[in-house]
Amino acid sequence: MKKINWWKLVWVLGIYIILGLILYLVIEYKVKWESLDTNKYLYFYDCDSNLCTSTTKLGNYYSRYTYKKNSPYIISYDEETAIINDNGKYLVYDYKNDKVISKSYDWYKYLFYNGNTYFIIRGNNKVGIIDNQGSMVVNNIYDNIVLENNMLKVSNNSLYGLLDSDFNIYLDIEYQYVEVNGENVIIEKDNKYSLLSLSKEVIGSDYLYISKVDNSNYLVIDKDNKIDIVNNKLESNLIMIIDGSLDYSNTNNIDTLNIRFEDNIMLFDVLSSDKEGITYRYDIVSKKLV
Repeated sequence: MKKINWWKLVWVLGIYIILGLILYLVIEYKVKWESLDTNKYLYFYDCDSNLCTSTTKLGNYYSRYTYKKNSPYIISYDEETAIINDNGKYLVYDYKNDKVISKSYDWYKYLFYNGNTYFIIRGNNKVGIIDNQGSMVVNNIYDNIVLENNMLKVSNNSLYGLLDSDFNIYLDIEYQYVEVNGENVIIEKDNKYSLLSLSKEVIGSDYLYISKVDNSNYLVIDKDNKIDIVNNKLESNLIMIIDGSLDYSNTNNIDTLNIRFEDNIMLFDVLSSDKEGITYRYDIVSKKLV
């Protein structure tokens, strides 16, 4: 009978046990750790028709945004999208459809225009506009873009122009001043003011000053150093023309005249030649001084 080598048997069994243990640990790692979700999420929820977020899952949610470092925060949002600051990186996130719309620009700002949602973006120190799918509609070539009375005012190098509703150039960027005034546009070029209709018809030109009176349909004009308050067709609403010999044109006429309203009464102040203030009361209904 052949003698059994117990030491050899123990050694072989030990090898198999060690290999089995290694296999077990590999399988355990695969099952437990590789399947573990180590991502960080910002969850988006409906909170009584408002948007709420949480870094922990609290129930049913719209979507979850994946981040790596500190929790992002919401700059602003609408019914479908949110502008997010993710550790200094700005982006637009569609939380209803769980997708990033745009993350290529320095910052974003909502532009609600003609019933649609757009974003004013800044990149390379210039601003432009993208739509809610991230497509460029206005190239980032301007210093600034603002919405003014449903028109887009653009500027470069302290000169102003306008874009139409299709984002095409409406007024070239060549004016020192542009103000959209309801049915009209006030422009300044070469230190002379003009009033245009929205079809760009010239209503009046060569004024020393034109400006809209806040919260009214009236304009203050300065023509040949005479101050008047007129309607949008430049028709006078004053019985008398205010003497502008004190050079109102070098200051803000509205501030100088201190125009304000009490119901249907327009009040304004005029300095006499001895610099004493005279307050006039004008009934905008009967068009009479009272």
